[in-house]
Amino acid sequence: MVNWEVNKFGGSSVRDAKRLMNVAFLMEKFPSDQRMIVVSAMGKTTSALEDVLETFLDGDDHYLELFEQVRQYHLMVAEQLFQKNDTVFHKIHALFDQTLSFMQHVPVHHHDYIYDQVVVLGELVSSRILSDFLNARGIHNQWLDVRRIITTNNDYRSAKVDLRLSKENLQKALDKYNYSCFVTQGFIGASEEGISTTLGREGSDYSAALFANMLQANKLTFWKDVDGIWSKDPNIFEDAVQLPEVSFREAVEFTYYGAKVLHSKTIQPLADLNIELNVRSFLSPEKIGSKIVHKKENAVTTSLHIMEAQTNDIIATQLETKDYSYIALGSLIEILEQFDRLGINILQVSRSATTLTIVHQNIKGLSEQHWMKNILEDHNLYQSELGHLVSQISTQNISGKVLPFTNFDVQYEGGSIKFQQEVKF
Repeated sequence: MVNWEVNKFGGSSVRDAKRLMNVAFLMEKFPSDQRMIVVSAMGKTTSALEDVLETFLDGDDHYLELFEQVRQYHLMVAEQLFQKNDTVFHKIHALFDQTLSFMQHVPVHHHDYIYDQVVVLGELVSSRILSDFLNARGIHNQWLDVRRIITTNNDYRSAKVDLRLSKENLQKALDKYNYSCFVTQGFIGASEEGISTTLGREGSDYSAALFANMLQANKLTFWKDVDGIWSKDPNIFEDAVQLPEVSFREAVEFTYYGAKVLHSKTIQPLADLNIELNVRSFLSPEKIGSKIVHKKENAVTTSLHIMEAQTNDIIATQLETKDYSYIALGSLIEILEQFDRLGINILQVSRSATTLTIVHQNIKGLSEQHWMKNILEDHNLYQSELGHLVSQISTQNISGKVLPFTNFDVQYEGGSIKFQQEVKF
């Protein structure tokens, strides 16, 4: 699979007829040999369907009125894009009727199960409208029901993806349809039994990354309402700076500290194949936005590297997660408890999204300790370069931009050290 490009459009970018027209404009302005378009539900549709579901589960018939409001909104959008006799209206009604029939006949009251059968409607109908509109504009494409592609377990609302089966399903679909452009849904999948599942809120980003991985895409582009990645919210902070290029790990750190960059699960499928991620504005497509790229992490899985401080009695050990996932609280607790059991004095602990830094009493041969090797393996951690321990630091450069970061001044008997930790937001 070569020359594929994946484009992901979130709810804001497809919230109404005008925004859907803009998607078509972007696809015409930036052509691609082979393209997969991953779409979220329109605007606040998921929240609206959650209101329908809550009312339904409360036994209040008012859910029918709320449900029809969601239907009528999508029909209104379609009326602005299609002729009255277009087949898209039948497709929209069919999707809504199917969901309504489920609610009226559902035999169980397992909340998470029902949730996943109802909220998937948002992505299904938005992608159907977009696919048909693109075809009407001459951008020929095949609509794909992602539930026939992304195979998951039955953990409703937070389903785990079987990448191997999903890739096999995707290849079958590509072999079946002779198209160079496809439109599908984010956020949702299905179990092997064909039951709808969802991947968690913000899971559309993850879906797009999975498609990029399975297609071995050249790049993945997120079309958002901001023109790239910023150090801070530019609508609030005057000193915010745009970052033209950041590493995958830096992007996870930004997200962990509040920046709305991307879903944390998105990183691993991209990093595995070194797929470039672009974040661009659908409102200002002339701007190049920001790139998130893989940078060599120099992972060492069998030993811990130790940096000497101002005294041989104090060292700093830094660990990072292998898959860019957040440092789990359980990992932190186990490591600190083990240090305590062995009587290793800890002077400072710094925990960021994917990094754990411990300044502690030096123990000869720590990197070869059996218990430390087990912790690394059990918690999917590896040692990474900490950098130089210095006496004073005030700024750090990332992607050519000067940004603030955290200083740690560690006091201990006989002296003190300062060390530099990674940038945080």
